[in-house]
Amino acid sequence: MNAKQIKELLHDDIRKGAIEVRSFEEHDFHFSLKHQILMLSRGVVYCNEKNELEIGFVIKRRGNRATEKTTFVFDGKGIVSSIVNSENFKALVRETNTPKHFFSSNAGLLKGLDRCQCENATEMNHRLIGFDLSFPDVPRKRGGLISIQCHDCNQWFLQPFYADTKHLKGSASLSDYISRHFSSSHIYVPPLSSIIDAPAAQYKAYSPYTSHKQLEENRKKISALKESYLKG
Repeated sequence: MNAKQIKELLHDDIRKGAIEVRSFEEHDFHFSLKHQILMLSRGVVYCNEKNELEIGFVIKRRGNRATEKTTFVFDGKGIVSSIVNSENFKALVRETNTPKHFFSSNAGLLKGLDRCQCENATEMNHRLIGFDLSFPDVPRKRGGLISIQCHDCNQWFLQPFYADTKHLKGSASLSDYISRHFSSSHIYVPPLSSIIDAPAAQYKAYSPYTSHKQLEENRKKISALKESYLKG
């Protein structure tokens, strides 16, 4: 399948604005996601060695200088659905959107909420201010944040916690978990729309890589050019 055929196959994604066409070569269809997903932004659709359509990205993980390739098998529906319904993507979410990342990435937004200096302080007014609701269809442990007021000095401070939600899937299940878990814990739960509901850090996007078939075609072109120069 060549790039023009791939473009025709992805007509709905283009028309609906899910992706933006960057270029299409003989065998590679390069695109950008209109809404970046995790560290996935610019990619390529190509036929692999088994003549199956794949979606490829180059990513860079936190704390690692090197980049790496990650691929998703095209599901026949669209690029976004192929990504978010794949096991590769679920594994990527579990690796990146961890409870620890939820705490640390939001720390900068919540400066000043340090624990007070009172000895044996009495706590009061516990409030839920953050709970990771990102990617609700990917079951995993999630991070949460509670703000607590000191009875003696009235200063507020943060307390992070881990929620064992590995058995839950979907927004409704997570919302139900929050209301049930905190209803008997004397912790005030505001409307979910007002809490911090995802890690704050943004991921850097990288350029897409070129498929095996396109690399082979480029090598052939270079070889042909060398031969013509030698003959000439």
